[in-house]
Amino acid sequence: MDTGTGYAMCITVNRELNRDPTQTISLRMQFEGDASRRFRNIKGQIRDVLIDADALGLRTNRDSAGVSDRAFDFPRSADKVEAFMAWLKKATNSEILEVTEGVPLSQAANRAWMNTYIRRSYRKGVTHAATRMRKAGATVGERWIDAAFNRPIHADRLGLIFTRTFSELEGITQTMDSQISRVLAQGIGEGIGPLDMARQINERVDKIGITRARVLARSETISSHAE
Repeated sequence: MDTGTGYAMCITVNRELNRDPTQTISLRMQFEGDASRRFRNIKGQIRDVLIDADALGLRTNRDSAGVSDRAFDFPRSADKVEAFMAWLKKATNSEILEVTEGVPLSQAANRAWMNTYIRRSYRKGVTHAATRMRKAGATVGERWIDAAFNRPIHADRLGLIFTRTFSELEGITQTMDSQISRVLAQGIGEGIGPLDMARQINERVDKIGITRARVLARSETISSHAE
């Protein structure tokens, strides 16, 4: 990074901090970055499956030399779509939701990767509350802040936020998958190649998955601080 770019980024962050009394901009950016990275990993897997492996058999015979793994190349288009979507659901469950077979969703919500950011934002809220209490004349020590998470009211609130965030992220993946299914069926019907298919599907990952996940990261960070 050159000096000018670094200086511009510092100015941007400082402006955001001035507009953000919660001072969670850095945490929100980390949350957004983690969410975006996970969806980009899905995009990479989609390219590998559709282009490198040609799993749907979308290449012409002339272009198919050396391709051996056509896991979803069924005679019927509907079967191709079903097989690919089953694979995609498994991939998103693993990469985005971190859900494994046999684990109830309630347990997955309490173990989810995004909870780290939610917990840190909630702690910031408790810390800011303690600061306001001190300014009002109360005696509030660090042990009070640390003990907050052991109090039932805070544990219950955090649990609800964990579940809500997980459910909203799950909803994002479901909406994304629904649109991808339509793109896939239409693309197969039109006979497009693997490059175009991967591009069109990954556009849905960008516009639905990444865009909405970043909004979710921002809103849930601020919301958990407010709680």
